[in-house]
Amino acid sequence: MPFGSWADLYALNDAGQLAGFSVTATGTIRAFGGDLERGLVPLAHPEGFASSAAYGLNQAGVRVGKGTRIRTPTSSEDRALVWVREDTVHDLNASIDSSSGWTISQGLSINEAGQILARGTHPSRGLRAVLLTPIVEPPALTLALNQSTFTTGQTVRVALRVQQPGPTFTGDVYFGAILPDGTTAVFISNEGWIQARLDNPRAFRPLAKNAVLSQGLDLSFDPFFAYTFQGGEASGTYSFFAALTPPGAFADGQIDKGDILALAVAPFRFNPSVAQKESAARLKAALVQGLSQR
Repeated sequence: MPFGSWADLYALNDAGQLAGFSVTATGTIRAFGGDLERGLVPLAHPEGFASSAAYGLNQAGVRVGKGTRIRTPTSSEDRALVWVREDTVHDLNASIDSSSGWTISQGLSINEAGQILARGTHPSRGLRAVLLTPIVEPPALTLALNQSTFTTGQTVRVALRVQQPGPTFTGDVYFGAILPDGTTAVFISNEGWIQARLDNPRAFRPLAKNAVLSQGLDLSFDPFFAYTFQGGEASGTYSFFAALTPPGAFADGQIDKGDILALAVAPFRFNPSVAQKESAARLKAALVQGLSQR
């Protein structure tokens, strides 16, 4: 779409990306993006709108502005718009609580946290400046086991699902099992299997350091981990766990608020086979007898 004789530039970020509006060759007002290298690039235009304009831009290239929609031959209304990409536009009103009574008519600016300064109207409060703060869904981890009770010779298989609905995030991933004593855990890491007490977070070892979880990530691993019981393991209840933390969260030796961003736990029970128990009992009896004969 060729632009016409004038354009208003409203925002420019550090990457040289642009936000503004211009008149087109047909005389309509349209929002533009683009950058200093490509020049003005038309932004996606919402269907049914007569005009659009971009006023704000953050470092991630997300633009905000407004569009004018014709309601009747003699009336129109402004609606706040957001462009996450140049080819994708959304009515900002679709992202707020419809029961709030607010109609957001114009997005003015957006910061790196995704907060949007906007203009809105309310039946009882009239026209106001409003600050819209996004609700960011946290990452999620899910563990699933092939069964809940195991004995000698059986294999436990662990499935893991990792989801990151929010913005791209870098963190440390932990995986392991809490032993039946309830105070000790085995961490599976690139250093091998590391045993640590749960009251000593400094000894915890991540499976992956500085792992990048991209926005929209949804990965499943099945199996993620498998182990066959040999019979010498302690009987009782174990718990597999998976956790996501900010990088180096446990370096201070404490588990502080905000250190664990996502946590999944899957308990199971291990009971040695009857033959294994009998064998262990005979061995114990033989050892006792041998000691008593000394």
